[in-house]
Amino acid sequence: MVETSNSYLEQRQSEHQARLGPDRDYLSDAYKILANPQVCRQCHAVGGSSPAGEQKDHGPDLTSAPQRFRSDWLLRWLGRPKRVLPYTAMPENFQNGNPGTHQKVFPADRSLDQLRAVRDVMLNYHKILERQLTDLRPSVPVASEGGGE
Repeated sequence: MVETSNSYLEQRQSEHQARLGPDRDYLSDAYKILANPQVCRQCHAVGGSSPAGEQKDHGPDLTSAPQRFRSDWLLRWLGRPKRVLPYTAMPENFQNGNPGTHQKVFPADRSLDQLRAVRDVMLNYHKILERQLTDLRPSVPVASEGGGE
């Protein structure tokens, strides 16, 4: 899958930083939309956080997206869920051409850019988790040679 390749993600990262500055991270910014309790987390478990309400009303766990969905299908589904499955409860979270809804967490010129970023973070969810775990790991001091004193 192209969207999980390092070259694809490096290209997206480069474009993202060119627009927003060198301290911005493409997948981390996209994750902010995914983890927003008013967007995906309203119905889906994300990052160990479960949505409120009854289990029967929850959407599927998003961590399995890379194994369950093709990239092109996921992009269509996220963009226009009722067009793909007319009786779905999934709301349309990305208004056509209007990126205003998610501008604070993922500034973009078009809603398609935000939509693509959410698709990409879903397909690369494991990379976000690996980064978070790496950030949480305590640094281990290197033992000095020669034993103890």
